[in-house]
Amino acid sequence: MTDADNEPEPEADVNPDEDVARRTVVVTDRNGQQRIWATGWYRVRPETFVHHELFFDPDQINCTYAEQSFKSFLLRRDGRDRESARIGRALLDEPTDELLAHERSFAISIEDVAEIRLRAGSLLFKPKLVIATADRDVEFYHKDRAQDMGSLADALRTQYDVDVVESSPSILP
Repeated sequence: MTDADNEPEPEADVNPDEDVARRTVVVTDRNGQQRIWATGWYRVRPETFVHHELFFDPDQINCTYAEQSFKSFLLRRDGRDRESARIGRALLDEPTDELLAHERSFAISIEDVAEIRLRAGSLLFKPKLVIATADRDVEFYHKDRAQDMGSLADALRTQYDVDVVESSPSILP
């Protein structure tokens, strides 16, 4: 038996050989709730990039730790994006406690979210997703400058009753 035999069968049409990082995947989890999966996102830390798979459940946003890579070109590892997507695909249908099993995973209650800001990518800027709460802003960047932010924004507006603000990249603040 291979690892592929043990992976859950999501109800969404997710081809394991396709690069899902450029689209938003909407599935129904084991509890019958709609879940939005966004892959390819990372947080910037002083010395590392921390990769997370984002699962938007009706009551909270689950930021599932996938892996970490170093900023230094000499220490970076190839395939980190494929590994993150593989982790996300394996967890797609899992309950919330599995999504948050790693100590570096965290959740943000949708009740605490003031707004979600999405900035499209460009030649100069990576796409950006900001989850704004009263206490802090949690920022994520996407690896692919051509990431379709419109489909993610539409899915989030359908899922949540919070402001989802889209913007275009600008050199001016």
